[in-house]
Amino acid sequence: MMIFQIVEVYIRNYVSKSRDTRWDSHYGFLVNLIVLFAFVIDVFKVIVEEGVNLEQRGKACALRLDIIL
Repeated sequence: MMIFQIVEVYIRNYVSKSRDTRWDSHYGFLVNLIVLFAFVIDVFKVIVEEGVNLEQRGKACALRLDIIL
């Protein structure tokens, strides 16, 4: 999760320097996107480990690797 924390700090610092009030909503969106991204990766991990069949596990593994890499 270290990368998410780094991105959040970077965005927060950029937003605090910006005078544009629209960045507040952009910041909130980006933070939510980062949080959701982490959950999506976790869901794929669970499917890879506990999927119903080999095909389902294989697809989840491929998607997870595509997203991470």
